[in-house]
Amino acid sequence: MIIDRLRAFLGKPHLFNSDIPVYSPTLSEIADIGEIEYSIHMTLCSFNTRTILVNLFGVSETDIIRLMDEDPYDLLTSHPSIPKYISKAYSFFVKDNVSYHPVAKTFNIGDKVLVNSDNYMEMYNVIKELNGLKDSKESPAKFKNNKAKELFEKMNALKTKNAKNTGLDIKDILSIICCAEGNGIHVFNASNLTVYQMYEHFERINLKENHNRLLPVWANGYLKENSQLPEWLVRTKF
Repeated sequence: MIIDRLRAFLGKPHLFNSDIPVYSPTLSEIADIGEIEYSIHMTLCSFNTRTILVNLFGVSETDIIRLMDEDPYDLLTSHPSIPKYISKAYSFFVKDNVSYHPVAKTFNIGDKVLVNSDNYMEMYNVIKELNGLKDSKESPAKFKNNKAKELFEKMNALKTKNAKNTGLDIKDILSIICCAEGNGIHVFNASNLTVYQMYEHFERINLKENHNRLLPVWANGYLKENSQLPEWLVRTKF
């Protein structure tokens, strides 16, 4: 993990390159721009060539295959308009004005370099952790040819779409947190939470809820053989 978990839990920024603060946005800030715009900001910071060009700019699947071997940073920053959108995305997470310098090929805050071709993925990993996104534990897939790779990526896109359709959105998670007893979070102060705090607290509620549900079963000796009562006083994934 790159970020300091305690600082993130307390709503403090991560200092990128030990100098520039990067923030986990509050839910109020996300509501101000809208969840769609927030998701677009996250996508642009990822420098994921396929997702950005296909989903945001409408490049065809046929054309994208020819571009997949290009360096993502060089490819996306060479586009006439994409750097402007990436700058806007970075500005949201650092709460400062970020601009792209085409000659140096860097994203700057004033005269200070924020992101370049060497650290753009490190920046995304910081943003990802501050926004409660987890890394996949799966090893990178290997493909015999481009067709196999294309089919694999289409299947993954479908899985992601289905997961979004059946999962909880930010509003649902907030509603659950507000209904949880004894945490002091309610509809009038929930907007002050950062998105990191929201996901971390939601996971803790889940751990405690699973414990409480099985506690009577365990106390009466009805748990399955070799099953244990799930503990909730454990380290979270965030």
